This record gives sequence, C-alpha cells and structure tokens, in this order.
Amino acid sequence: MKKEIFFVLVLLLALLLTACQQFTLLDEIRLKSDETSNTEDDATDEETEAPPLTQLTLELERVRVNFTETIELYPAGGTPPYSYSIEEVDLFYKDPGGNLGSFTGNTYTAWKSVGKVNIVLEDSGTFVVKKALTLRPPAPHTLAGSKYDSITAEIEWIFSELEEMIDGFIITSVNSDNIESKINVGRDTRNYQDKHGSETGSFTYSIQSTANGMVSLPTDPITVHMAP
Repeated sequence: MKKEIFFVLVLLLALLLTACQQFTLLDEIRLKSDETSNTEDDATDEETEAPPLTQLTLELERVRVNFTETIELYPAGGTPPYSYSIEEVDLFYKDPGGNLGSFTGNTYTAWKSVGKVNIVLEDSGTFVVKKALTLRPPAPHTLAGSKYDSITAEIEWIFSELEEMIDGFIITSVNSDNIESKINVGRDTRNYQDKHGSETGSFTYSIQSTANGMVSLPTDPITVHMAP
C-alpha cells in the first residue's frame, strides 16, 4: 500500500514538473514575440518621423524689374507648397486698379506701378520671408536725332505712358564730352538740343525716364553726324 502511494506521488510530481516547463517555454515565446513587436514599432516610428524644418529662403532673378516684365522666383526650404503676395513699400505711382503685379507659379510679372515693393513668400508651416524689389518706370521710345545747326544736335523721343508715372528724363551723351541733363515732363514737344560747339564729328545719345531717383531702361542709342 505504501509503495502504491509512493508511486502515485512520484507520478504527480513528474506531471507537475512537465507542466511548469511548458509554461516557462510559452512565457519565453511570448516575451520574444513582444520584444520583436516593440522593435518593429520603434523602427516604424523612426521611419515616419518628419524631417526637421529648414529655414525658408527666397531669391529673385533680378532685384529691379522693368515695366511689365516677368522674372523668375526661387524659393527653397520650409514646407511646400508655397504662396506669394506683394506688399507696398514706397510707390511713386500706383496703378489706378491697385495692381502691383501678378504671380504664376514661381514667376512674377510687374504691372503699371512704379516704386518699391516686397515680394512675400509663405510656406505651409509658419515661415514667412520678404525680398525687396524695385519696379522701374516705363522707358521712352522712338528716339531720333538730327543736325539742328552747324554746332547743335537735336534729339526727339516719344513717351506714350501717363506723365504721372515719371518726373523727368535723363539725356546721356556717350561721345567724348559726356553730358547728363534732366528734362522735366509736361512739354508738348519732347526734344533736346545739345549745343556742343563742334561742326564736325559724330555724337551719340540715349535717354531714360526717371521717377524719384529710379531710372528706366535706356533707349537704343542714336548718332547725329555733324559733318556737312
């Protein structure tokens, strides 16, 4: 009887040890599975983490734009997409419609305003940057020249825009005795006589319109020949 009880106890002890070993193995499997899952989650978090923001910058093709001209804009950094606007700073003449220019993609087209403005760039985050731009006055055209008398050359031109856009013209002689003369607007006949005092030689001229120190592009030069 005692032997039977002993064998039963030994059998129960063996079954208990086997069960403990099985539970320990399952726990190890679960632990390794959890570790693997956590590692994958960490890796996923690292992959989807947004890169740090960089400073927003803007460069312009030119810092002076001619009348109705289009220039390229070069944005960088920040968080695209970008948006543009234009800010009035110091205008000599403002288009009656309030038009300071327009944007198409990364280009800017000036309109019929004259003076200083800021191009304003904003990204999709919190960055804003401004770049100064000068809107040049319109240039005169159809420059012509002739011999007025034996020692005087006369030049003529047309200015087809509104006179309010400018405050005068600058005549430049590009020959040996260079001159610059500012002529006010408001004259019916737009001409200038250069009494240079020479009966021979050739004299070359160009002209620009001016607005509060800002100047337009020069006209193509013309040459007056004084020789008979």
